[in-house]
Amino acid sequence: MNTALAERKSPISSYTLKLIAVASMLIDHTASALRPLFDRHCYRLFRCVGRLAFPLFCFLLVEGLRHTRNRRKYLRNLVLFALLSELPSDLFFRTWAARGDGMSIFATLTLGLLVLIASEAFTKECRKREYGPVPAVLFFLAASSGAIYLAGLLKVEYEEWGVGLILLIYLGEQLASDIAVHYSLERKALLRRIGAAVMILLWLAAYDLAARWRSEVYGIPVLLPVLLYNGERGSYRVPKWAFYLLYPVQLTLLLVVRKHLS
Repeated sequence: MNTALAERKSPISSYTLKLIAVASMLIDHTASALRPLFDRHCYRLFRCVGRLAFPLFCFLLVEGLRHTRNRRKYLRNLVLFALLSELPSDLFFRTWAARGDGMSIFATLTLGLLVLIASEAFTKECRKREYGPVPAVLFFLAASSGAIYLAGLLKVEYEEWGVGLILLIYLGEQLASDIAVHYSLERKALLRRIGAAVMILLWLAAYDLAARWRSEVYGIPVLLPVLLYNGERGSYRVPKWAFYLLYPVQLTLLLVVRKHLS
């Protein structure tokens, strides 16, 4: 009985996490687009639920990099949907006159992914040539600084903070993995999730303090599904590309509804 309970896995797969992130995003964008239809309390509730989406998307990005068989294809897909999402995102979050003054969440994710792919490739080369860890660390710091600077310059969603969260989650997982290996600890996957959760919590607190308590702290419940994540892909009932396509499609539909109601 106890063995069966110990071996029972959490039902939360990457597919489940994506469903939670997408539902949270839809709730947030619906409230943002149709604000006149909501009373103050309902609007506030919807926007708070929406704070779950971004940390989950960042966590899924890092996990996707860990499990993908084709990193070039993974990056290509992000770039492609960043291009498809740019105009709907501009029109949804900005006026027509201000279109182009900022970039979508896909641009944020792409910058973060570029740093991680480049850093891991450089680290692998350093190990092959036996250069030691210092060049790899310096490269990661330089690449991270460049991506964070670009995030602010291009005004991607969440700007420097967005790319920073991706890098923090990655570092949290790597640090937890290194500790597990060094001390021969079991349940390495759980320790990685704990490392990621700690970084997300720190980011939520720091972002709200820097932004004078905007509301990101309401994303704290996201820590539970992250900690319960079973590390598996799950059973996808829709094509993976549908999750990418949903972002520009739902923004376009909400734009049409908002225009009709105005």
